[in-house]
Amino acid sequence: MSTGYTVKTKEEIANLVNQLKKIRTDWVKDGCMPHNPVIKDGLGTILAEVSRWCGGFQDPHHPQVIGWKANNGTRSESGVILVKGAGMCSCCSKPTDVHVKEAIEEAKVLALAALKEL
Repeated sequence: MSTGYTVKTKEEIANLVNQLKKIRTDWVKDGCMPHNPVIKDGLGTILAEVSRWCGGFQDPHHPQVIGWKANNGTRSESGVILVKGAGMCSCCSKPTDVHVKEAIEEAKVLALAALKEL
């Protein structure tokens, strides 16, 4: 039974892998809940990530900090953004979703800038 694929030489495979590594997605959701935005290459490797967990162990639904990281091979850069708590949630005195979303957007800008510099 034929699969429709032809056997490639090592050089052809390496060339295809290199082409896939050059492809970059826009920000997409990862499989976590709540979702974290990530940028992947054509092989599915995460190149940049903004995470409610990168900042440390905390409630992911009401994080105090948002972490970000960008990596390109062996080089990486990372940081955290403090979630501004000007308007606190009435039920638990933690930052509201609006403040979390603002921090995530700020972290995405920093992670993308770092990825372009790497």
